[in-house]
Amino acid sequence: AVEVRPLGGGALEGATPAEVAAFQRSLAAAQREHASCVARAAELLESARAMESVLERTPGATPAIHTRVRGAIRQLRAQQRRLSGDPVREQANEPGPVPVASRLGFVDLGVRLSTYGPAASHLQALEVANADLAEIKVALQGVALRDLEQLRGELDRLGAPWTPGR
Repeated sequence: AVEVRPLGGGALEGATPAEVAAFQRSLAAAQREHASCVARAAELLESARAMESVLERTPGATPAIHTRVRGAIRQLRAQQRRLSGDPVREQANEPGPVPVASRLGFVDLGVRLSTYGPAASHLQALEVANADLAEIKVALQGVALRDLEQLRGELDRLGAPWTPGR
């Protein structure tokens, strides 16, 4: 059997290998949750845009329904910006809220090849990213269940043309 041992102690005291592995697992879980939220937001936005497109061909569609669909689209875009950032703002190099993707990227880059484990800034960034993800997940669920479900029902009652998700 081959026994693997570290060559020597580092200059700084670091985390144990078990702690490093546990942190990497929690980072991977956050990255999966982020990917899931990005996909869910895109799916919901596609559905809301489809609803918006059929409103012009729906007899009896009121301005209030148009406003509600546009409101759902705005909410979904806001969650997408929280997840991945604002490309227009980033292209202009303007400061703004830090998206979850940037926080996770900072953590990943900082600990990927490190055997010392996460620094305090990595722990904090992951904590903030997880809190943001929890809020975003609730917001997406709210748009899906509260707004889009009600709009689907109203469009069905009005005889709107078929859209994906309805």
